[in-house]
Amino acid sequence: MRWLPLLLGAELILSFTSPPAPAVADPAVTPRPWLHTGVTLYADSLTVRGLFCFPLPLRPGSPASCTATSMDVRRPLVLIDDGTGGVCVKAARALLTGDVHFHAAVLSGRLLGVLPVALPTSAIPPLPIPYLTLDGVKAKGVQLTATKVSLTRLDIAASAPCDG
Repeated sequence: MRWLPLLLGAELILSFTSPPAPAVADPAVTPRPWLHTGVTLYADSLTVRGLFCFPLPLRPGSPASCTATSMDVRRPLVLIDDGTGGVCVKAARALLTGDVHFHAAVLSGRLLGVLPVALPTSAIPPLPIPYLTLDGVKAKGVQLTATKVSLTRLDIAASAPCDG
């Protein structure tokens, strides 16, 4: 599966990038550009700690992205669709820690539980945000890498559309 690489070892490295980024930094390997993906995330809530978004791409050909020290996602449902079918990834909870990098073409939800927001991650100002919570999250065009991922009650199914 070219769009859902899982490397099991001392840590679980989970990457929803397309094409997959190398799991180990190797100077001989040139990083591939982040492309628009068919990955959509739905979640009851998303809590990000230590958020900082970059207004410009870190690498040529990649989108502007954000970093965080941790990301806690309640009831995530991820639909990965490459146009020929889909894969649904569901869990009760996902906790991403370590070196978290993410980008979303459109991130929408309710800030403070009531204020609706919808914007690309490239539109988030480059200011450190210590804590951010969104409810009713929908993120389209998601690209996400994390050093360590903990998933509770994981369910992966090769079916589309996903049923929540």
